[in-house]
Amino acid sequence: MDKPVKYAQSIQHNTKTLQYVHDFTSLIFGISAGILQLESLNGFLFLFISFALVSSLFTISHCQLQPSRYFESPLKSLYVDDLARYLTAFLMSWTLAYALVQS
Repeated sequence: MDKPVKYAQSIQHNTKTLQYVHDFTSLIFGISAGILQLESLNGFLFLFISFALVSSLFTISHCQLQPSRYFESPLKSLYVDDLARYLTAFLMSWTLAYALVQS
């Protein structure tokens, strides 16, 4: 059985799509955490659960449970690469929404 050929343009497109989904959902979940007035560890737990949930749902919906067909290193691409980017957007929207609800 031959390994499927992966094209760099397709992998780039899939990565950009995943980044867009992570960017959008990090803002949504950050605002949700701020509105819910989550603080400290509860907020960070919400962050990691939401990141894992979004990545898992992306795997189910976009990759049809076969992420190795769409990414070079699926676990790294889905669960590690965008974590810092997700964290910063989440924190920014979390603190903004938290401050707006407090005032």
